[in-house]
Amino acid sequence: MLQQLRAREIAERASWAERAIPFSLRARALEFGLWGAEEAIERLRCVDFGSRHTFVLHHLGVFPDASLGAVLALIGRPQIGDGSGWFVDEGAVAAVAVRLARAGQHDAALDAIRALSARRGEALRSCASYLSAAEIARALPEFETWIPGAKPVVALLAWCDLLPLVPDRDRERARGEIVRLRAALGGRMAQAAMAAEERGATPPIEAAESRLGRLLFGPKHAAAIVTDRGFGRVLDFAEHHAAGDELALVMELARTLQGERRARLARALLQSGEELYDSPGFAELFSPEEQREHLRAALARYERPVSVEILYTLERAAQLTDGAPRGVLLSLYLDVVRARAGRVRLRGIFTAATLAEGDQRAALIEETLAAVEGGDNLDEEDRVEAIAAVLPLVPAERAAPLAGRVLDAVAEGHIGRTQAGDRLMAIPDPVWAMLPASRWEPGLRWALEEGAEFFEWTSWMQKTLPREVRAMLEAQVEAAPGAGAGAGDPAACPSDAPADGGGGGGELSPDERLRGWARVAVSLSEAERVASASEIEAAVRAILALVDVEDGVLCDTLASLPDAALRAIWSVRARADAWQRTIDISDPALFAYLPSEHYLHAEAVLQLILRLGGASALCDFARMLVGLQHESAA
Repeated sequence: MLQQLRAREIAERASWAERAIPFSLRARALEFGLWGAEEAIERLRCVDFGSRHTFVLHHLGVFPDASLGAVLALIGRPQIGDGSGWFVDEGAVAAVAVRLARAGQHDAALDAIRALSARRGEALRSCASYLSAAEIARALPEFETWIPGAKPVVALLAWCDLLPLVPDRDRERARGEIVRLRAALGGRMAQAAMAAEERGATPPIEAAESRLGRLLFGPKHAAAIVTDRGFGRVLDFAEHHAAGDELALVMELARTLQGERRARLARALLQSGEELYDSPGFAELFSPEEQREHLRAALARYERPVSVEILYTLERAAQLTDGAPRGVLLSLYLDVVRARAGRVRLRGIFTAATLAEGDQRAALIEETLAAVEGGDNLDEEDRVEAIAAVLPLVPAERAAPLAGRVLDAVAEGHIGRTQAGDRLMAIPDPVWAMLPASRWEPGLRWALEEGAEFFEWTSWMQKTLPREVRAMLEAQVEAAPGAGAGAGDPAACPSDAPADGGGGGGELSPDERLRGWARVAVSLSEAERVASASEIEAAVRAILALVDVEDGVLCDTLASLPDAALRAIWSVRARADAWQRTIDISDPALFAYLPSEHYLHAEAVLQLILRLGGASALCDFARMLVGLQHESAA
């Protein structure tokens, strides 16, 4: 289990690291020989197929002829991690087919063209100048038999592309097909042609020297750029400040200079640390060796393994366990937390305090309060959040002055209206009774007036509060009846769906059966659960067999599923050939990019590890994540 998860995690991190490398830098690395074609292709296997296809389409020219077969294989079939969404990019395949034909690899080019659909005619026409008349004559009949099954637009374009290639005896027939098909899309083509003709000319561009002079010295003193002092300002700007469009402007200026000034500005640009390889003047301004060294330095910035946020995953793992395993997980969590700073470190410490016990909890509370007073890069809202987290963990006598600080911060508007109610909710019930009204009234009044709709009213009504506090809360509810309705109000929640999942007595879908099971599983006896296990496992396997289905229902019902169903999920979703790299951080796939705090189903995977492998497996998984994090930082 751990080996599978480690392999996936390494593959995910490699994918994210490779995707960070700009296309233009990849192309330059190949062009300058910093990467060989084989290495470049292997690196492209790590990125998502959309990025892979785009790179090949736009940068095919940097690959040598000998590697074209490997490039075609790279884009012509799915790679590990592409998932069921993979498709052939016909533009990229057609481009490779043309390169193959030009390189004399005619059979390979024709095989590539046969794999196309909409671009088949276009690709054959583009390759025609490199193919013999006999090869074209053999290919045409096969291609013509394919056209009748194509969409009208595709068929029209195919006939237009093939028209110059067909023999004279068949040309009139081809023209007839074109006329027939054009009668239904002609208006759209005419509109496109008219739009192209109506495009205006590009306005003239002001000289780089004038634009940069106005940027650095203002409109009235732009001419100062030509003086020695002004040029010194340009050098400083280029080395220490220019970026983005401003950097491109400096590069443009450097190309217009001559002699010593050009050389000095080029050196300043190289020393800036900015990436210059995309600029039109890169090859013009710098020697081949300077270009190569610059590219090496740029690549080195992307060579380190990607570092990801694992704090949330470690925190949830600790919450799912208790006893000795929780102690192990908290220790790993704190090792990562204490390497951080500011808000992240403070939140990590008080989170650990809420999960720890005994002497460890007491020590973490003290560490939290010390960080509140002496921590750097914290605002009052951060400090109050930490105080509110540890308030329920300390004796009432100590909590009272801390609660006063929370109330003051709320009354003075340091806490956002959406969070004010939660911060006050953290004050323990006995502490409210210890505080005079003059201490709590301003803060509570501000929170009610500014953010009553964000109060968890059901939880507030369940607290044992002094009569005066409760009176103020009840007055708010009476004055604004809508204020009491919300996520925490049972009256505002819809009634439970029927146990049959809304099937209306008909055949239930697999996900409806699972959701229905999850609603009633807690009330079933052990014998009833065992009796239903095979049916639930069958529903799980039916969902796993579907293509392009999200894993949400599996994750939502995971806690109630029998062990056999969990083993089925693991065996299918954890297979090496089932791995799908994460494209979006909110990817719904079950194993997508687990460590991210934004990952959609992280807790479900942790529960799966815990149920199948026990607490020790969860601890081993956490150690693996921390180890990978240390490797990234090394």
